[in-house]
Amino acid sequence: MSPAALVLAVAAAATGAAEPFVVWSLRGGVVDPAAYDAPAAPVGSIQKVWVARAWAEAHPDPTVAIPRHACGSASGCWNRRGHGTLGLRRATSLSCNTYFLALAGDIPRAVAERTFREAGFELRGALTPERMVGLDTGGRPVMIRPGRLLDSFRAVVSEPWLSREDVRAELIGGMRDATEDGTGSLIPLPEVVVKTGTVASLDSAPLRTSGWAIAADPTGGTVRLALLRNGTGALAAARLATLWQEEGKGTRPSSRGAAREQPKAGPDARRRPLPATVRIRLFTALAPRRIIATNVGTFPLPVAPRPGTSEWVGPGASREV
Repeated sequence: MSPAALVLAVAAAATGAAEPFVVWSLRGGVVDPAAYDAPAAPVGSIQKVWVARAWAEAHPDPTVAIPRHACGSASGCWNRRGHGTLGLRRATSLSCNTYFLALAGDIPRAVAERTFREAGFELRGALTPERMVGLDTGGRPVMIRPGRLLDSFRAVVSEPWLSREDVRAELIGGMRDATEDGTGSLIPLPEVVVKTGTVASLDSAPLRTSGWAIAADPTGGTVRLALLRNGTGALAAARLATLWQEEGKGTRPSSRGAAREQPKAGPDARRRPLPATVRIRLFTALAPRRIIATNVGTFPLPVAPRPGTSEWVGPGASREV
């Protein structure tokens, strides 16, 4: 790996294990060579960026309104409670599966395949709506090398879409919102745009996931792609945000005044970094016979139901601990 690659964890090189957290960079239009050497992999919901691009290519008439779709509790979205009715900007910030599946279903397959291939994605099989949005990663039918992903994301951030710049503006706005109250908000980074993705473990570990996060400054001059081999996209974004802040970037309070499709929820406490471990001594004082924990947040969380065990609990799900 070249010196430009940022490795933020101890690599188990002696055993041949992959680095648990790694960041590749693009600076001044130059991609870290290690990003091109890295193998292609599925990147999950990061693909939704190019679903929006493909929809714009399929609907070049600016009089065709950017669609709005409803995501309810019966939609089967990653958020079991649903996201309500939302447009592209809000759907991007929340990475709503229901919205992007509907968007993907309105794109001719030939247009979708051309858009994905031009962005550098390797297609191994039919490009179904589920595969387009990064839900179907079994057998890894849609993959991309980190180097190509960095360069393609830079183009999305910095180069206008001549026929549907309104679509790109909504997409960029949603990725900016994601750092405030969306999938990249565990550690807010208001000066950048962020998209996250979570896939089945790249190491084939059962019941585990790997997380991706890609972020760029508003000009696309600096783009970073992070991979957390054991975690989620939200956690990868938090690690990446910490790195970015340590370099003195992205710490300015947000001045964005754009209108919201729906109001922010929750107190300002959500802006604080989450601790790695929470210990609640009250349980000891109460001497309970059973403890059932419910994930009331919007992201999957790791729990240890019994000593030596670990599993992920999705939004709204409960486990006895």
